[in-house]
Amino acid sequence: MTDSQDDKITPSFIFQFILCSFISVVFLTSTYQEFSDYAQYMHILKTKTWVKKDVEISPKTEIEIFHFRNNQSEITFKKDQQKIFSKSCNGQLELICKYIDNHEIQIISLSFYTYLNQNKSNYDEFLLNTITFKDQQERLQVFPYMRYPPNSPQYITETKVAFRRFFIFAFIKHLVFALMFLGFSISFNLFSQSTQRIIHYFIISVFTFSFLCFVLRYLLM
Repeated sequence: MTDSQDDKITPSFIFQFILCSFISVVFLTSTYQEFSDYAQYMHILKTKTWVKKDVEISPKTEIEIFHFRNNQSEITFKKDQQKIFSKSCNGQLELICKYIDNHEIQIISLSFYTYLNQNKSNYDEFLLNTITFKDQQERLQVFPYMRYPPNSPQYITETKVAFRRFFIFAFIKHLVFALMFLGFSISFNLFSQSTQRIIHYFIISVFTFSFLCFVLRYLLM
């Protein structure tokens, strides 16, 4: 090792390497967790027996809409101070939340798709199906939140298509961290040129394999 190489590997440089390694582990772990949650959700959609369950909205039911600083809103239904359901107002429920906020409609009932958890003997994973309400003319209206049952091919396809944006961020993360470790490898400059080349190939192969695993698992679902 030459003096110039010794100068490059300072305590500050080592600290940067450790810090970047820690950040990469945190971000990539969160990416794996996100994909695992999606894979589990897809498994539930395909294998569970989904049934409809209606929840009547009584005078004791509290309906609250929360507006956050990031321009996000959320609607929450409570009964006896216990939250029974909450959903983001952004997207499909934007108009419904606006009407509720302005007291233009009265919610009558909520319809959900759910399945029975055999281990706990209760219902899990409530997916909003429809909202029944009365408008200002006292006419009964039904808002269809879901177009298809959760285990239908159409809904499963829509869910897979919506998840594709995951790969954009996953690819960016893998690319950034691969380039980062390649940069550190070049900066260390501790090995011969042939060994250095092998290390570079190894780094590229690891991150490429990691990303392609996501793609392959997605295609096999």
